[in-house]
Amino acid sequence: MEKNVRVIDEQGNEYEATYPKRAKGLVKNGRARFIDEHTICLACPPNEMNENLEENKMEENKTLTVKDIFDAIGQLRSESAYLNNALSTLSDIPSSGTGAPGSPGDIGAQAKANAIADVIKCRETTNQQMLAFYQRMYDDIINTESSKVDLIQKSFKDIAACISNAELDSVDKCDALAAIAKYIKELLPQFISQ
Repeated sequence: MEKNVRVIDEQGNEYEATYPKRAKGLVKNGRARFIDEHTICLACPPNEMNENLEENKMEENKTLTVKDIFDAIGQLRSESAYLNNALSTLSDIPSSGTGAPGSPGDIGAQAKANAIADVIKCRETTNQQMLAFYQRMYDDIINTESSKVDLIQKSFKDIAACISNAELDSVDKCDALAAIAKYIKELLPQFISQ
């Protein structure tokens, strides 16, 4: 499929062409209108920060860090407005039905309260699943970094063994080991962050 639908705005500025399916979606959502079969006019032109109409693609090979995971958990933790809204809605439920307010006969209020409780349960289940996912990602990162450090240690031991068995005087052996240790120390932060 190719991008064969022209995209313009009300001022006549032309943007990158888009796919027919994307054009139909823009029109369906009220963000554009068809001018002809192969041209749409945007209701609101894109801002300068994002002139590409296509969905932003994730950076390829982006390395996720422990800090990224903790930031995501912090954001998840701070998103509790839905709880406040649910509790507020629950307290605002008027009593109705045949029974007295709060009595077993107040079926309408009970149904609303049960619906709100279900929403909260679903959201909390989602939060628990997201936390479990973040835990697995964290474990993977820690295990990967630990494996890299183990590999560096093994390499250093192997190199040290080769240098000790080589026919060099002790000063040259010490210099060689010091140079290798310095090089590994410089590479270590870069190697671990990969």
